[in-house]
Amino acid sequence: MKKVLKKTAFLLALAPLAITYGHANPSDNQSKIAIAKKVISNLDQRIPTILSHADNDFSTIANYADFVAERDNYISCAPWDWIGGQDYVQSRINRSANYTLLKNGQVRARFNVGVQGGKPVEIVDFAFIKQNGRYVISDIIVDDTSFIQATIECLQESDYI
Repeated sequence: MKKVLKKTAFLLALAPLAITYGHANPSDNQSKIAIAKKVISNLDQRIPTILSHADNDFSTIANYADFVAERDNYISCAPWDWIGGQDYVQSRINRSANYTLLKNGQVRARFNVGVQGGKPVEIVDFAFIKQNGRYVISDIIVDDTSFIQATIECLQESDYI
């Protein structure tokens, strides 16, 4: 009995270390989820919201895609409509949205856009990195496709880079 108590006490003493070193800080996770919620809960402002919470590389690529599109009166290579589409019912999204922290540190947003004929459930993964002491969006993944990679490929095909 005494041996079991010692072992239990030892494991309990190690538990905080496992939590500290095995997983991200809960406030870090809350920060990531808060950013994803801010984007999804106001899709009319998704572009400025994403860009204000994006890392430098993401912002540079997306801004360049939008700049050349506007300059040449062309559709932007940045696939902004991946996040919620063009037709959506914001109140339906807000009611149905849920957010999950994935093992790789990404945040998965699942929601219903509320439009007939669309996907029943949209899934958007937000990848994050820490930059200047805060978490920022480093990529957005939809259907296993990277926002950054899709934007770069489109810019290359359009001879913009």
